[in-house]
Amino acid sequence: MAGLTWLHLSDWHQKGEEFDRKVVRDALIKDIEARVNISENLETVDFIIFSGDVAFSGKKEEYKAAVKYLIEPVLKATGLHKKDMFIVPGNHDLDRDEFELLPEALKYPLTNDNEIKKWLTDEKKRVRMLAPFENYNEFVKSYAGGIYGDYYTLTIDEKKVALLLFNSSLMCGRTDSDYGKLIIGEPQIYNALEETKKADVRIAVMHHPFEELNRADRITVEARLTQGADIILCGHQHNGKVIIQKSTVGNCVIIPAGAAYSRRVEGDPRYINAYNFVYLDLKNNRGVIYLREWREKDHEWSSHSRKPHPDGTFDFSFKENLKADLKKLIHESKDRDSKAKSSLPFPGVTEGKKNFPQRKKISVLPFKNLGPPEDKYFADGIAEEITSRLTAVSGLGVISSTSAVQYNREGKTMKQIGEDLGVDYLLDGSVRWDRGSGEKSRVRITTNLIQVSDGTHHWSVRYSRVINDIFEVQIDIAIHVIQHLDITLLEAEKRILDTRPTKNIEAYNAYLRGMENARRAFYEKDTLDLAVQMFDRAVELDPTFTLAYAELSKVHSAIFKLGFKRTKERISKAKAAVDRALKLQPELPEAHLALGYYYYRCHEAYQQALEEFSIAMKGLPDKTIVLLAVALTQRRQGLFHEATNNLKSAIDLSPQNAEYTLERV
Repeated sequence: MAGLTWLHLSDWHQKGEEFDRKVVRDALIKDIEARVNISENLETVDFIIFSGDVAFSGKKEEYKAAVKYLIEPVLKATGLHKKDMFIVPGNHDLDRDEFELLPEALKYPLTNDNEIKKWLTDEKKRVRMLAPFENYNEFVKSYAGGIYGDYYTLTIDEKKVALLLFNSSLMCGRTDSDYGKLIIGEPQIYNALEETKKADVRIAVMHHPFEELNRADRITVEARLTQGADIILCGHQHNGKVIIQKSTVGNCVIIPAGAAYSRRVEGDPRYINAYNFVYLDLKNNRGVIYLREWREKDHEWSSHSRKPHPDGTFDFSFKENLKADLKKLIHESKDRDSKAKSSLPFPGVTEGKKNFPQRKKISVLPFKNLGPPEDKYFADGIAEEITSRLTAVSGLGVISSTSAVQYNREGKTMKQIGEDLGVDYLLDGSVRWDRGSGEKSRVRITTNLIQVSDGTHHWSVRYSRVINDIFEVQIDIAIHVIQHLDITLLEAEKRILDTRPTKNIEAYNAYLRGMENARRAFYEKDTLDLAVQMFDRAVELDPTFTLAYAELSKVHSAIFKLGFKRTKERISKAKAAVDRALKLQPELPEAHLALGYYYYRCHEAYQQALEEFSIAMKGLPDKTIVLLAVALTQRRQGLFHEATNNLKSAIDLSPQNAEYTLERV
């Protein structure tokens, strides 16, 4: 059997000689020496990966201390040579005292692809960019170090294994938070990928996970690496719950190391010390990760035995073309004439295939804003609210609002749009809000129902009502659609159609503004902050506005998860908002969805998250958003088969929305 084994360390942050660090280090060396007790697969270690942050602040004396106190003992414990240790730089490996010597353009984040390519393709410019890594570069010369797009090819049991070493820390330290501002750059990865095409296995190493990259760079780099590498190793995530992460945009497995030394704090998940061994069965494309964790109370390292892997191991397969399978599913879903089918294989939801009866299908297109540009949020919100009401009708198949929003309709006929979205009918419309006081504040809405098969308009309705009647208008439009399509309503559906989320129009306006910012703020702190302000305003105006509380909780948990403000206060705000929503309406599915996201984002309590998503699934008419939340959670648990099934179901229900989401997973 062709086997390959490596030791994966990261985030040592060497300062000087510290007693606490020595205690952890001494036990680490003993654990590495006794590795055969973990598994016979670990008897021979082929190489060592150190995925960044050897030092604390990139100083020469820190690297000298790291060599003495960690690297030489680790090499001795594994019986390996210096050149068997492969190292990439982390954000603590650059000397920030050198920033003042950088060109002015490099003192701020690079924000677009052209700027990135300009600095990385020009050798002189690139040398200037790498200046803060001078001490790191001197240190890694003695090892198999990487500073910019380096690659090595090894032959192990007649298999060619390529190690690709990338610098994700090029733009660290330019602002208070690096999150969403870093780059790797396609020029850095291009040559390494091209030169190692014939390798049997390609392993990429970088310090930061993809979510730390700026949006422009991430789109290109993540796609190239997840397609080109079989396995990606990274550091930076000081998280003892080491997780295999299979990307839905490529066929690779992503393995974080954890922090080899953070601090000695018993029971605090933020400061768990962790590392791992990885064994690959190169013949069968299978692998095992052996997760190790520092136990302060025992003063020793042991198996990372938390759920869902109580024995401290992760089994995985690689070289699976998940991307091709999912993209094929997306295109098949778009082309199918058959009606949607969905499987919901996660705890609390019916397992197996569920065949929906044949239903007329409709998509509500974004309504055109006929008022000033700043009122676009209001027109979008009206269309989304009508979509939400129609989705509650079991006899009608409704494409999610996100699919309709993401669809590019420019230059296409209504017939082409309907065929692309896979629906029988389209609801199009326009909105104008003539602002004023009292009776002078009126909303004018025109809607058109179009049959896709021949592109004909079945009816057109115009409304001119005072703004306080906005919910009555939404209900009336939904009822017109249902009656025209000859659909019978159940009593429960009638009650949902007739709901009004708030009696306060100002609160509703603030809620729509919050939703607008929450929708478009995937990586943008400013817009997420604005969403919080708007939802706060909504619940201030109407303290019983349950939907606003649920959305407020989701935004707070997103801010925490994305690293914009990872504080206990942020967690408390997320929990307080969802608790208030559940107190007002214990059965509200949107509140249970928010609570699921709270567990997922703030505590990585994945099983609790799935339980809440299960409750939300039963009550939310639009299953797509829950299926995607479940798939993301199962991916974090390493349940890739289940995650893929739920992604397939989401794609079946809403191909356009699923494709948009897959690009951001």
